[in-house]
Amino acid sequence: GVNTEFNVTLPAEVTYNGHTGANCTLFGLVLACPLGTLPVGGLVTVRIDVTLDRAGPLVGNQSCIAASALAFATNEVATATANNAASWSACSLSSCVTDLALVGFFSVDPPIAFAGENFTLTAVLSNPRGPSPVFAPTVSITLHPDMVIRPDFEITTSSPTVRCTATGSPIVVTCDGAGRSLTPRGTVDVIIPIFVPKTSAGGNWTIAATSSSSRCTEASSANNAFSLPLELIPFKDDNSGSIAEAPRKKKDPFPWWLAILIAVLVMLCLLSALWKLGFFKTKSKEDFAKEAEEKPDDDADADGADGNGLALDPIGPGSPAPGPSTELAEL
Repeated sequence: GVNTEFNVTLPAEVTYNGHTGANCTLFGLVLACPLGTLPVGGLVTVRIDVTLDRAGPLVGNQSCIAASALAFATNEVATATANNAASWSACSLSSCVTDLALVGFFSVDPPIAFAGENFTLTAVLSNPRGPSPVFAPTVSITLHPDMVIRPDFEITTSSPTVRCTATGSPIVVTCDGAGRSLTPRGTVDVIIPIFVPKTSAGGNWTIAATSSSSRCTEASSANNAFSLPLELIPFKDDNSGSIAEAPRKKKDPFPWWLAILIAVLVMLCLLSALWKLGFFKTKSKEDFAKEAEEKPDDDADADGADGNGLALDPIGPGSPAPGPSTELAEL
């Protein structure tokens, strides 16, 4: 055949390592091998080396992978192309075991919400024990009829390959992990922004969710679902007073340790100010000696001393005139 070529489509569960026997090029999962002119009776053998990454889809109790090939030539007549295609598959008994688990919680703690307010529901899908990966996990969450998805937000996940849709009434959120492999101890978070209108009558609700995977044997299906309780408090209309609003959580009292700390700091500031003003300053011996030197001799002046320690008799009006001394009178 002229311009002979054949293409091989590899299974999605394998990794291509290389080939021998022809000049081929890999495009995605397709290995294209142009052969040129193939003479009559000519034979070309191409060996493709691959590694099996994961189990294929289950067929009964077996896991199978499949590949296909297509050959063509430009001068081949149409009636001779019936044998240009081939396919083959390989199957083995499934030995993969997983432990898919699903838990959920609300952003309000305790799980009490109020009509007219926003909150979120988070579902966590995990493979806590494995030992095999979980292939293409799915999650289905049924909301209460009064719950709506907040229009200004979207349902988000922690994995770009897990996408969720919300349909129906009541709303059912379905998350498909096609193409996603959840490794042992791996997790995927699904975050749903929820709003409950003020018109809701409230009550004690239960949110149900389930998860599944179809490729491996499940070690335990008991943890594949959750039933999450939520108490929804009706909206209180202050004008009518017809609906009593449930008491909210009391604010925590002022911490006692903080009050003591503030009091200690105030006391330290006060003591520091008094110290700077000299209230706590003690006098040394040098201070007392200096004060004694600077103090005037008021007591001596008050007694009439002449500065030499001799007292002078005062003379003034009414004082007797001094008479002759005794020595002079005797002379």
